[in-house]
Amino acid sequence: MITMASSFEPRSSAEIRAHLRARLNAALRRSSAYGGEIVLRVLLDHLTYAEGQEEVWAAELRTLRSRGAFDACGVTGAFRTVLADSCDHGVASLYAESRVIAAG
Repeated sequence: MITMASSFEPRSSAEIRAHLRARLNAALRRSSAYGGEIVLRVLLDHLTYAEGQEEVWAAELRTLRSRGAFDACGVTGAFRTVLADSCDHGVASLYAESRVIAAG
């Protein structure tokens, strides 16, 4: 029989942000082990929401798109238009240079 705990405390916003930052940091260092660009995007989407920076992140994506570094398939798609090989490290590097991450 499975029993549920009778009470629990939700995590604080500071704990949630610290957790997301730690996960993002790990994913940036080994993006292919974590699932590639989609995981980076999901973590960044959640982190920017938790930190109230959705508009900053949206502006960053618009900047990437205007520079030709982001297309319908994300940064990976933009890289694949010029590189034939896997570009996981380049994709992670581009996200790591984001103003959203630098601001944290």
